[in-house]
Amino acid sequence: MVLRRAAIITIIIILLSGLILFSLKIAQIKEACYQAKGEYPPLMVLALAAAGRGELGSGKFGGKPNHLDLSLLQPGDILLGGNPGSSYGFFTHAGLYVGNNQVVDMYISTGVYLAEVKTYQNYYDRAAILRVKARPGQKKAAVDYALTQIGKPFFILAPKEEDRLWYCSKLLWRAYLDQGIDLDALNSYWVLPDSFWFSPRVQVIYFTGR
Repeated sequence: MVLRRAAIITIIIILLSGLILFSLKIAQIKEACYQAKGEYPPLMVLALAAAGRGELGSGKFGGKPNHLDLSLLQPGDILLGGNPGSSYGFFTHAGLYVGNNQVVDMYISTGVYLAEVKTYQNYYDRAAILRVKARPGQKKAAVDYALTQIGKPFFILAPKEEDRLWYCSKLLWRAYLDQGIDLDALNSYWVLPDSFWFSPRVQVIYFTGR
């Protein structure tokens, strides 16, 4: 009886493993189809395709600072950072520049806090500065909104409509949405950092990396 049960469990594991591998392969095919059409793949397709290539999380930093020109920054600008091997996009992190070499940023361990802007030089192989096409008053209001969220917790699964739990790109999106500017170009369940990169409401001021 014990041997029979073990055999059944083994068969189930083999079948499930095969199903998972098949799903990852299908995701890679779908990803290629989206890219061939010049479209951005849905997040689930993106994540599964990356997992099939062994790419998990936010990628791997190469160890050398990038050449992002921080002197170009203005309050209200969006900073993007990313590393090769990410499972959810070209860019994996976003922050809002508020002036005085500070950026509203967040991680699981910190929640929303003020960070030194040079972190976007020191920890990412690729980085960008985006300038939102907005009036000065709208940018100031977005910055003020983000600053009022300092101390709030980080939660990566927070839905877009919820305004007490944040992840990096969701807070930036909400700060500008309250000013009548929707930066979520991908219009997905989660606001990805790549959403800002593709938004027609921003201007790319500087990009560095690969």
